[in-house]
Amino acid sequence: MTSDSTDNSHARSASDAEMKATLALIATGDQQAMIRFYKAFESRVFAFSMRRLSNPEEAESVVVETMYEVWKVAKNFKGDSRVETWLLGIAKYKSLDKLRARDTESDDIDDHADSLADTAPGVEQLVYAKQAAHALSECIDELPKDQSEALHLVYFEGASVEEVSLVQEIPSGTVKTRLFHARKKLKDCLEKHAVAV
Repeated sequence: MTSDSTDNSHARSASDAEMKATLALIATGDQQAMIRFYKAFESRVFAFSMRRLSNPEEAESVVVETMYEVWKVAKNFKGDSRVETWLLGIAKYKSLDKLRARDTESDDIDDHADSLADTAPGVEQLVYAKQAAHALSECIDELPKDQSEALHLVYFEGASVEEVSLVQEIPSGTVKTRLFHARKKLKDCLEKHAVAV
């Protein structure tokens, strides 16, 4: 058995009640409790982040940032949800921060418009693709936040319906309903923008 599977089985075997008690100790500044918590969930947070980021360095960074956040805000945990759900919610936002940072670092096609116009074949397709991407972004922004988040997690981060259910703390059926309505609204919005769907 690998250390990853050992860590995962440890996280599963540690009951939610035990983890809630551990969080209460972390809230008092108990470093040993933090170490136990880290060992119990490190692999799960890494796998969760890796699925979204596909980059081991960034996923490891999310683990560290998530655990640091736990250390800072453990006292704010109300116990209304499972500890793992709360923890993965933190990891989700840390992962989204990494993805947003990538977007701001990536080159914009406008920065290279002259060279693309001169040397790249299919300039019309590139322009159409950029317009379609812009329209898609605008249409996603118009969706209700819960639908937008579910859509983003499934289609842009590769999350399963079950994972979205866990992160959003709703039944799987509700996730499917949100995705259905989000896709319909997106289709209608893109048709208004004259983008072929």
